[in-house]
Amino acid sequence: MTTRPHPESERPLHGALQSFDLAAEVTRLREEKAWQEGRRNAITLRKGEGLNVVLLVMKDGDRLDEHSAPGPITLSVHEGRIRFSAADEDIEAEAGTVLACDAGVRHSVEALGDAVCLLNVATGSGRRTLASPKSSVNLRDIAAPAGDRVGVIWSLDTGSDLNANLVQFGTGQGVEEHVNDEVEVIVVGVSGSGIVTVDQKEHALSAGMLVFIPKGARRATVSTSEEFAYLTVHRRRRPLQIGLSQGV
Repeated sequence: MTTRPHPESERPLHGALQSFDLAAEVTRLREEKAWQEGRRNAITLRKGEGLNVVLLVMKDGDRLDEHSAPGPITLSVHEGRIRFSAADEDIEAEAGTVLACDAGVRHSVEALGDAVCLLNVATGSGRRTLASPKSSVNLRDIAAPAGDRVGVIWSLDTGSDLNANLVQFGTGQGVEEHVNDEVEVIVVGVSGSGIVTVDQKEHALSAGMLVFIPKGARRATVSTSEEFAYLTVHRRRRPLQIGLSQGV
């Protein structure tokens, strides 16, 4: 589910105290092109500092396919009815119902008529999320609720020679140019889009794309979208240090 701040809103996405007029936000969402063309629509009300809040309007029959979040979530129904499926159980929830899931629980949502829901995702304090060597993870599920955290947001914690890091940046942010003297690196796009420059040659990177960086090459990375996430994989070396480029 892709969300964004409303283009006409200049409010910050997080702060010590925030309030939202949900009725006004729902009206705006239903006036926008996506809703008018028969698609669901959503807006991020708060993002970062450990909590993301998303307002979602859904058309009858709309479905959010099964997915999970690395932190616990709540979903409150404000209008209409939905079917919430998780942990081998289906719940039909109407206005006034609040649903909650632990971190990592796979779930899906289906609108049983036009519906309005408020989603809260706890994103943690910014620590890296570590996985054991035997686990599997959905990198998009980790990146999606990561909020405004930048740099390394997840690492593979193993005792082997392999090192893998999920890195995220906002528009214009990235890793400054430097020489990679130690290891060969594979970079795989996970979400959003950016540019990886290797020896002054630019390579567009988006979900599913791979860039190989040979040892000794000069490289830099910059995000060209609001939420750009990519995976780096290389032979284990000393801990990865991320330096932000100018403009951060």
